[in-house]
Amino acid sequence: MTQEEWEALSPEQKHMTQKEWEVLSPEQKRKELYLRQKEMLGQFLERNAISREQYSKSLADLTAKMGMKGVA
Repeated sequence: MTQEEWEALSPEQKHMTQKEWEVLSPEQKRKELYLRQKEMLGQFLERNAISREQYSKSLADLTAKMGMKGVA
């Protein structure tokens, strides 16, 4: 899923049920968690809770720590 596709989803569509979560592989779960954290950082930036610099640093750190380089 691209970032644009993710952003087009409603909040309800972004959250999966427990049953849907349980069938995901560990790699899929890690990607899902990464995308949720990335979305939250974007919301912080949109609401001016963090600066552009803080967003960029936090996203880079998150991407590196979770091994998600190249994930949209």
